[in-house]
Amino acid sequence: MKKILFYILFFTTVCLAQTMPSVDTGNIQQAVSSSGGTSGTISSFVVPSGTNKCILVGVAIRGDQYVTGITFNTSENFVKVDSDKYSTGTGSLTIELWKLVNPTSTTANIVVTYNANLTFTSGIGAVSLTDVDQTTTIGASYKPGLQVTTTPSANITTTTANSLVMDFLAIRQTSATFTSDYTTVFGGGAGVAAIAGGSQSAATATTYTMSGTVSGTYVIMTIVVEVLGSSAGASGWSGIINGVTPTSINGKAVSGISKVIGK
Repeated sequence: MKKILFYILFFTTVCLAQTMPSVDTGNIQQAVSSSGGTSGTISSFVVPSGTNKCILVGVAIRGDQYVTGITFNTSENFVKVDSDKYSTGTGSLTIELWKLVNPTSTTANIVVTYNANLTFTSGIGAVSLTDVDQTTTIGASYKPGLQVTTTPSANITTTTANSLVMDFLAIRQTSATFTSDYTTVFGGGAGVAAIAGGSQSAATATTYTMSGTVSGTYVIMTIVVEVLGSSAGASGWSGIINGVTPTSINGKAVSGISKVIGK
């Protein structure tokens, strides 16, 4: 009687271990776009070598102008993540957030282009990150709307463990500091609309508060986002596929595998 060998594959779950994103130390820069101009430049922005890179750029605008595009290294185009605006005309304030996934590791200019001549100076802030998910960069996001206070704050509930919470503030004031539980990314800027921001590690999926202080009660608009980490590998598998123990799944290393063979 012919023996038939059955290869049994079973699994409980596939768990992709996520690496927490991190801010590249020393790779945080800001600039001011002059009033009357249609563009602004952060010169010689450095993207260091590393894995799963990403650049986030926040732009603060007072007036009815808006960003039409951002480039890095001449031809690498950013994608808009989100924006929020208060009011219209000279009393308005806009915060915009843009991202560039997998930028070239080099030193080059970041150029922000506006739809029209700026009514007032505009603040630009850029930060380079490592170990960011290259497909789904942003998880949760939140926009608290207008805040007129010396202590702006915003809560965000993250969706995934080992992520990074970041917020970007457009402030009609040139000075900003942040609370001790909050790592300052960039702040200040000599514009009528200053850009500021910070980051906070999010080891577990729960609610986090981003808060800070500014000197003076001015209009503040904020975008808070959860930056997702890159997947480091897969675990939780048990079994074999076609008689072969897999070493990777969808290009991800697999660990914790055992064979089960039945006749």
